[in-house]
Amino acid sequence: MLYQGKPIGRVASSARQAGPFPGPGFRVDRSGADHAEQIHGVTEGLTQSPPRPEEALEREGFQGALHKAIAKLPERERIIIERTYFDGATLGEVGAELGVNESRVCQLRTQAVARLKAGLLGD
Repeated sequence: MLYQGKPIGRVASSARQAGPFPGPGFRVDRSGADHAEQIHGVTEGLTQSPPRPEEALEREGFQGALHKAIAKLPERERIIIERTYFDGATLGEVGAELGVNESRVCQLRTQAVARLKAGLLGD
């Protein structure tokens, strides 16, 4: 590449050049989960012993409390939490359903998570 008649940068080798764009239907995973973390989570479960009955009951109790807290959220926040965390919808998809932009969905989700934390932790 030239700038004011002088070469700048370097030419990328074929190994460093990006491949073709995947095309329509390609989805980017925006869940924030790193593949290494996903793999670690799977392999970690293989090496651990099954939870003790007390742990299983505690987990079920927490899940029940979480579902009750979600049900108490304002409707839009509840929809955003359910669609993004349980249904795997993207912020853009949820925004299109609610008639708001992706940025607003992100704001509402942050607000909903804060309400859930406050409700579950008793703040």
